[in-house]
Amino acid sequence: MSRSFKKTPIVGNACSKSERFAKKNRSHRERVALRKAISHEDEADVQLIPWDEWDTGRDGKHRFNPEEYPEFLRK
Repeated sequence: MSRSFKKTPIVGNACSKSERFAKKNRSHRERVALRKAISHEDEADVQLIPWDEWDTGRDGKHRFNPEEYPEFLRK
């Protein structure tokens, strides 16, 4: 797969390549809240933490013209 090409012309806005840390942190907080609710038998009161894409490392995504920037299509 080292010679594969990216097919979707979408990149992140900031310098971060992924949102892995933000997603991992959010999932962890949700699991902790769910475990607490289950132990106190308040399952109906559990609400998911809202996902704000602009608060992550990439600050959202945008499309680009692959003919102008073919280097972004390399993985």
